[in-house]
Amino acid sequence: MIGGDHGALELERGRHVSRLLGELRVVAAGRASPAQLAQRLPYDDYRMERLLLLNGVDSPAALARLPLIKIVEP
Repeated sequence: MIGGDHGALELERGRHVSRLLGELRVVAAGRASPAQLAQRLPYDDYRMERLLLLNGVDSPAALARLPLIKIVEP
């Protein structure tokens, strides 16, 4: 894009990706179990695995110990 607004293009690209994949959010763990958090992900399969990978832990027990959890929501 010559002479164009690269910032506007990146913003629109981000909106498009957000519509496809959801929004990345950081939430307080609160009382939600790892299984409940995994069910909130906008995917049909491998929800728990995706949630663990996103948060850099190997088990639901390790995820439950985190004060803040990264999650993707539609």
